[in-house]
Amino acid sequence: RAATSAWQWDTSIVSEPNPGDSWCICMWAFAKLIKRVGCENVHLRCDSTDISYVLAQYHDGGHSLDEAHTCLEAKCPEAVAAARI
Repeated sequence: RAATSAWQWDTSIVSEPNPGDSWCICMWAFAKLIKRVGCENVHLRCDSTDISYVLAQYHDGGHSLDEAHTCLEAKCPEAVAAARI
């Protein structure tokens, strides 16, 4: 493998003993991903996200979470509404 190629690690974290098709990322990585690819290209499981906690935070790891909040509002409107009650 070339020194510049990245190791494809996703199969390692969604295999036994924790099989699945996705994984959690931290808030700053979520915010950075949105900036890089746009909210419309982010796959998100609203029912697996601590919406209340994320909405209560403004920064994580030196990254603003404003775009993360906007993306959650767009992709998870019912969960956001419930979290704000």
